[in-house]
Amino acid sequence: MKQILIIFLSIFLGACTGKIEVSKPIPKDLITGGENSGYSAISVWGAKSGASGGFINKLSRDLSQHLADRSLLHKETGTLKVVIELTAFKVDTSAARAVFGALAGANEVSSTIEVINTKTKEVVGKSNVSTSDSLGGMEGLSWLHADDIAIFLSAEE
Repeated sequence: MKQILIIFLSIFLGACTGKIEVSKPIPKDLITGGENSGYSAISVWGAKSGASGGFINKLSRDLSQHLADRSLLHKETGTLKVVIELTAFKVDTSAARAVFGALAGANEVSSTIEVINTKTKEVVGKSNVSTSDSLGGMEGLSWLHADDIAIFLSAEE
C-alpha cells in the first residue's frame, strides 16, 4: 500500500512541469519602469502547431489575466507587445485520458515568445517556453502555459 501511495504521489507532483529558456532577457525598466512600461498587446499564433482556435484564444485570455494580476497589462499606455508562436502542441482527448488520467501521459505545449518595443520595433526579449501537464486537460494546460509565459514576461526568474 505504501508503494502505491508513493507512486501516485510522484505522478501527481510530476504532473505539471514548465521549462523557460530565456535567450534574451527583457530589461526590467521596460516592464515596470514608469508610465509607458508594461504590455499593451498580445498576439498568439499557432496554426502550424495543430492547436485549435479555441486553445489559442484561451491562451491569450489566460495570459492577459496573469499579466493583469501582476499589474503588467496596460493596453492604453504600455509600449511592449507580446508575440507568441506555438511550436508544438500535443493534447490527448481520447478515452484513455478519461479512464487513466495522469497515467495516460502528459499533454504538452511549446512556444517561442518575443517581446517587441512598439516605439522602436526592436525585439527586447525572447524565450522558449514548454509546459506539460498530466492532470488538467486542455483548459489546465492553457492556464499553466500562460503562467509560465507570464513568469518570463515579468522577469521573475
